[in-house]
Amino acid sequence: MGSPSVRPAWLHTLQELSTTGTDTIVGVAICISNRDVPLVHAGVLYSEPGEAPRVLHLAFHAMVKDQALPDAVVDYHWAQLDVDKDLAISIAGYCRLVARRSPKIPYGIVYEGGSLAGDGTAKMSGHEVGLTCATFALAVLKWAGCELLDLSTWRARKEDDVWHGHIVKMLINFHCRNPNLLKPDHIVAVAQERGCARFRPEEVAAACGLPWPVSFAHAEPEGMAARAWLLAAS
Repeated sequence: MGSPSVRPAWLHTLQELSTTGTDTIVGVAICISNRDVPLVHAGVLYSEPGEAPRVLHLAFHAMVKDQALPDAVVDYHWAQLDVDKDLAISIAGYCRLVARRSPKIPYGIVYEGGSLAGDGTAKMSGHEVGLTCATFALAVLKWAGCELLDLSTWRARKEDDVWHGHIVKMLINFHCRNPNLLKPDHIVAVAQERGCARFRPEEVAAACGLPWPVSFAHAEPEGMAARAWLLAAS
């Protein structure tokens, strides 16, 4: 897993992302979005030749955003997805399509393999009521046939309970500001997911360079190393 002061080899800085090459690069970008909780955030990174790298992400409930990384107010790092050139181009093009359509994807924690449709709308699976930033990235990549994680191996962790409580408070605050976008019954549904297995952003990023589908046992220590380094470096 490595020391918290050592950046994992698979976690790259933006300076290591060339915009002068001839290949499209895709992956998963992560950052510390709130040090107080703390919160790690994730999105799908795509970088096309001659263009600034961009991140497509679910910022929160019904808020799909696409931003150029030079304009980001937080310090993103990224992991490259091990795919061939044609698939990388396809994923980047799909990210642009989703960004244009800006679907209103709800927030939810339980993830059982949902994906995005060709038009960018969410295709929920099983007991899902929405997606997190991490499972949104999984859903985007699943559209391309890239199933990064072995979902059946994931387990709940007690330390995620604090995070879950914080998310519910954020949803309540969001409802107060945007009552037409978020109804109370959806907040109740997310609150009832407490104690479920959570797919963490840093674990999704870590899976990019490992043989898919990655098990919990392999992803968790890599994610912990990345999280520790990001917190120490931010």
